[in-house]
Amino acid sequence: MLSATYAMIHMEGVLRFMLGREDWRECLDITDRGFWLSFTALIWASPIQIWVFMSEPSILASVAEAQGQAYAMPDIGDYVLVGMSRYLLGWALFPLVMYYLVQVLEAVDQYVPYIIVSNWISLVLTILILVPQTVLVNVGLIGPGLWVLSEVALFGFQIWLLWFIARNALQIAGSQAAAVVVVDLILVLILIPAFVEAF
Repeated sequence: MLSATYAMIHMEGVLRFMLGREDWRECLDITDRGFWLSFTALIWASPIQIWVFMSEPSILASVAEAQGQAYAMPDIGDYVLVGMSRYLLGWALFPLVMYYLVQVLEAVDQYVPYIIVSNWISLVLTILILVPQTVLVNVGLIGPGLWVLSEVALFGFQIWLLWFIARNALQIAGSQAAAVVVVDLILVLILIPAFVEAF
């Protein structure tokens, strides 16, 4: 079901979740069907992510120039291909890794809502953060220095959000949620890039 209305309802649900409202489940289809449909968030987010990857080389070149460093402009097609390969692998492997991790954490019953929330929040972040950030950089309202700061701030926010989602959607202790964050970071920052580079 590739319905804009369905997506908007679920984005409202995860926004309620992020705000700590107890009625967030009312907007989400917490079923096996809803689990699989949550991956349609990838379809909505992918065109935006491709555009972001297409914009990144020129942004990185501006950052390097501002710092007085050389920057070898990559082939845009290759850059987007590598970026999207990592992006799609993240979407595919994270639920698989978490399937086994929730068993260790004894949170199997919360696996489905956790993945549903994670998937729809990814789309929300793409629309509410990546789009404005990339537009502002492309039109020159955010300079190279401010872009770097915004990237650092965004990374910190994402780490906190990963912890918040794990803590509340899986209903586990804060220390256990921190372990989930570490596993996610290892997957996204080390294992997936290494796998893509190998090919």
